[in-house]
Amino acid sequence: ALTQTYLANPISLKSNVRISFSVFDHPATANKHHERWKQGLQLEVMDRMLGLLTDEQDQFPTDSVPVWEKRISDEISEYYQTVTTEFTEDQRMLEDAYLEAIALAFDPHTLYFSPSQKSEFEEELTPDRELFGFSFGEDESKKVIITDVFPGSPAWLSDEIHEGDILQGIQLGKAKMLDLTDPKNGATAVRDYFDSHDEDEIRLVILDEAGKVREVYLTKARVYSDSDIIKNAVLHSEETIGYVTLPDFYVNWTDTSALGCSNDLAKCILKLNKENIKGLILDLRGNGGGSLHEAVDLSGLFIDYGPVVAIKDKSGEVEVLKDFNRGSVYNGPLIVMIDEGSASASEIVAGVLQDYNKAVIVGQRSFGKATSQRVYPLDPNYNDLTAFLMQENSDFGYANITGGVLYRVTRSWNQKNGVIPDITLPFRIETGESIREETYENALVPDSITKKMTFTPNAVLPVNQLKTASENRVQNTTSFATYVALINEYQTLYEKDTVLVLDLSAQLKQRNEWQQLTNKLETFQDSLTAGFEPKANLFDAEIYRANDLLRQYDDKFLERLSTDIELMETVNIMNDLIKSKK
Repeated sequence: ALTQTYLANPISLKSNVRISFSVFDHPATANKHHERWKQGLQLEVMDRMLGLLTDEQDQFPTDSVPVWEKRISDEISEYYQTVTTEFTEDQRMLEDAYLEAIALAFDPHTLYFSPSQKSEFEEELTPDRELFGFSFGEDESKKVIITDVFPGSPAWLSDEIHEGDILQGIQLGKAKMLDLTDPKNGATAVRDYFDSHDEDEIRLVILDEAGKVREVYLTKARVYSDSDIIKNAVLHSEETIGYVTLPDFYVNWTDTSALGCSNDLAKCILKLNKENIKGLILDLRGNGGGSLHEAVDLSGLFIDYGPVVAIKDKSGEVEVLKDFNRGSVYNGPLIVMIDEGSASASEIVAGVLQDYNKAVIVGQRSFGKATSQRVYPLDPNYNDLTAFLMQENSDFGYANITGGVLYRVTRSWNQKNGVIPDITLPFRIETGESIREETYENALVPDSITKKMTFTPNAVLPVNQLKTASENRVQNTTSFATYVALINEYQTLYEKDTVLVLDLSAQLKQRNEWQQLTNKLETFQDSLTAGFEPKANLFDAEIYRANDLLRQYDDKFLERLSTDIELMETVNIMNDLIKSKK
């Protein structure tokens, strides 16, 4: 009611009120909460208005401000009204939200899952997804259009949906159709519609470029997702270097005969070894983790028998997970790339390879999550004794409960600390918005363990030598130095804008400053010349010649590698590491 009442009249777009980010922490009183909620609505309206501008527009079109303000206020009001109605009418939704709030009170990773959320959680740890396969946006006239069609998806296979088609209506399942011929319904309304309905079938009313209106029916299907699968390349520079990127520690939950990411990585390494690589780069940037056992198995590809990680449960018992396989799949020069998005299983791998002196860790400090979780069914009739006799009733939901803290083989921990890279790359901006485990007030704080873990590390790697050479190279290479200067401009602009002003003109000015700097950075990045040439390994290249879709995926992948400035310097570090071994 507060939202609808406040947005019923034009909101103020000009104010001297300044809000620091900390204002959104915890309201002290009901009045303070209401005031903050109104300010949040003001910010949301302004943010959406700025989002309607194209990258080329640095000011609002004539007379557009009051029209857009009214349209967006109505959209937001309608959205909150829909959510309120659904909470009122859908008892299960209210129950789920209540249980989620209780779970999150314990620690950041104890969660309640509804049946659909559990399915989504499991899908996150598999290399494919159920998708319709299209994305959308707005054209210059604010019509909702198809902006991309995902190769191999139902939308792509239908051959009835194409980039540039205008969406006139969307109906998910048996929900009410969203009429996109109504001017007030834009891309934001479509996003809200998808957030409110989770269905496997969709009906689209499309106006194509020829002016023909047609209806398209799609059913979600499991699709290979190029962004969620392990990929590899051969980087030809001073030395021949293998490169593998792993997006998460996936495992197939539904097909127990299928092997996970550790097996896929072993296959990649065997292919790359055929290319006589002299070094290997394992890229775990942005890898948020996944299966703990996959992390242990993957670590075992590089170490010759020994402990990988210890888990201390709530009773104080400590269990050591080991690699029991003698020998390793790869034993040459190794670099692991990490960043603040590398978490959990990624940190286990990076940490153990650092402790064993098997790899040089390059990038930024990782996220700092070193706790383990297990999903339990909440069906009161289901337990360890009845598990062999019955299937749990999923209607009760599930709890993803934190059951242990993870420790490195040195008995130290990554929890809240993260993995500290041996060589930090200065190509990222650290802001107050950077979220790590330490950001959460209720993050668990480990205590020490006395369990001894015996392992035999390799000879110490020449980390200091490599670090000094990298720092000198970044300072004295024009392209690197220019990029770092642009990052410093970002840092300065961020620190200037840490306080939001509830004024549309001020926010437009800030937006334009960010846009200009972003354009400058992107233009410079496009002009960079990599010191290496990425190619598919010979085995995969034969497959790509026979499969045009996979070839397109690989072409885009190799193109991304050629413009990755962090990878450019990591290749330089690898060349230095290989030389130090000679």
